Amino acid sequence: MGQSKVPVGIVLLALFIFILLGKLGVIGFLLRVLWPFVLLGAGLFLHSYYFRKKGSAVLLLPGGILLTYSVIYFICLLFGWQALHIFWPGFLFGIAVGLYEWAVFSRDLGYGLKWVYPTSIGLAILSILLFLLTMLSSNFVLFVFILFAAVLTLLLLQWRTK
Repeated sequence: MGQSKVPVGIVLLALFIFILLGKLGVIGFLLRVLWPFVLLGAGLFLHSYYFRKKGSAVLLLPGGILLTYSVIYFICLLFGWQALHIFWPGFLFGIAVGLYEWAVFSRDLGYGLKWVYPTSIGLAILSILLFLLTMLSSNFVLFVFILFAAVLTLLLLQWRTK
């Protein structure tokens, strides 16, 4: 009878620790900050599943999308969610990445799926153009211009000293 009480005690202790961490705000903080790791892990899992020859190339479509979206969300966590008004074309770029990986690594794209490669390139170009237009309409262009001018000045100063 003493054997059955040990697992129940361990479960109750784990539940108590989980509730305590939740009350202290640790669980909420981890979920707010680290949730893009779920997307990153899922994308990496889909990629590894394909590259270990266990699945078809169509797994790379959601894998590429999830990896790209996780990068966007990490950028937003670092610089604030207002950065999403500049990086929103990245969602189209994520679809382009997924389609491109599927087209490149799939050996059996049938006659009806020849549209995948041109569509991925078209979406990538469209997302880059939308990203550039978004940067032109924001103050981000001023920041990039100042950064570019500073780098160019440093390069010219190094060139003159040689």
